[in-house]
Amino acid sequence: MVRIPVINPRRRNAAQLLTVTIIALLLIPMPFSTGNAQSVVLDNKSEEVTLASLVYASDRAREVYESVSVSSYTNFVREFSEIGPKLYGTSGNEDTKEWILDRLYNVTNGKVVGQVIGHYDNVLGRLRGSMGGSGPVVLIGAHYDTVEVAPGANDDGSGVATTLELARVLSQYYWPVDIYFGFWNAEESGLHGSAETAANWSANEIDLLIHYNIDMLLVPLATVPTDKKINMAYLSGSGASFHDSQYWAELTRAMGNNFDYAVTNPIPSGDVGWWPYSDHRSFQGAGYKSVIFAHETAGRFDVA
Repeated sequence: MVRIPVINPRRRNAAQLLTVTIIALLLIPMPFSTGNAQSVVLDNKSEEVTLASLVYASDRAREVYESVSVSSYTNFVREFSEIGPKLYGTSGNEDTKEWILDRLYNVTNGKVVGQVIGHYDNVLGRLRGSMGGSGPVVLIGAHYDTVEVAPGANDDGSGVATTLELARVLSQYYWPVDIYFGFWNAEESGLHGSAETAANWSANEIDLLIHYNIDMLLVPLATVPTDKKINMAYLSGSGASFHDSQYWAELTRAMGNNFDYAVTNPIPSGDVGWWPYSDHRSFQGAGYKSVIFAHETAGRFDVA
C-alpha cells in the first residue's frame, strides 16, 4: 500500500472532516486472529492477505484516519461541477453517471466496481468484507442528480466527493463487513432512485447496520463564517430507540473527538425540517431505522 501523506487538520473543511470522522467510526475494533497471514473469505473464495492490510490486526487507526486527502476531495468536487447541471434524464446526468463509474473503479484500483441498477440508473459499488456477505452491511451514499440550473458543487457534489473519497481510502484495507457506496439518481424529483434500491434491499432482507446519507456539506452558519460543524441527524420520535440511529451519531462524534476533530453535531430528526426530503428517508420508509442524515449547519442560507 502506498502511504498517503498526512494532511494538516487546520486545512480541512467540514466535508473533509466528516470523511475522516466516518472512517474513525469504522475503526472500532473487531477481532481478528494473529499471525503473518490470514485467510479472508471474499465472495465465498478464500484469499490470503497479510496482516498489514487488516485494519484490526494492529493499531492502524491514525494511519487510516489521516489518509484522507484534501486535494483528492476538492478535485472530486471540481470535476463533478465541471460537468454542469445534471437534472435527471439529461445528457449531463448521463455523463455524471459515467464519471462516477470511472472514478469509483480507478480510485479503488478495481476493488470497487460500480453497477448501474434499477430504472433510475443508481450507481452502487461494494467493498467486500471478510464475513463473506453473511453479516450486516454499511451503506454510504449521496445523490448525483441536480436541479435544472445548477452544476451542484454543494447539492450534492459535496456528498458525492465524500463518498468517493471514503471509497478510495477504505478500499486500501480489509474490513469485516461489506461496505456499499451508493450514488442515487432522481433525488431532486422525489427520491425515486434511492426508494427503488431501499425497497429492493428490504424485500431481500439485507441487514443494514448503518446508512450514512450525505447531502450538502459546504455552507457554514451565516452568523459564524468559521463554523465547521456538520449536523448528523438521527431518527427520533415514536418507535425509535437510542441504538437504532442516535447511537451511531453520538459514536461518530466521540470518535472524532478522540482525534481532535470535533466536527459532528448529533441532532434528532424532529429538529430537522428537511428530514423527509433526502435519500435516507427512502430507507426509513422501507423499514430501516439505522439511518443518518449528514448535512451542513446552514441549509436555509444556501442559495447556490
